[in-house]
Amino acid sequence: MLKRDPTLQKALDSLASMIGFLPQDEAETKGLCVRCKESVKAFTDELSERDYNITGFCQKCQDIIYAEPEEDEDD
Repeated sequence: MLKRDPTLQKALDSLASMIGFLPQDEAETKGLCVRCKESVKAFTDELSERDYNITGFCQKCQDIIYAEPEEDEDD
């Protein structure tokens, strides 16, 4: 996990709790995703693994969050 200033990390953990996410240190200790709370498995590449260390999102959640928006067929 990315080490942050303790005051900033406390604020981020509080915000995470408000939106139903796990605190990042708890998720990392338990090997869970902060968003879906499922066990973290393998990542598709090194960038995704590094992203987990910053965000706490598993590969599945990264794929959902970073997905390209679908274009409307009318455009």
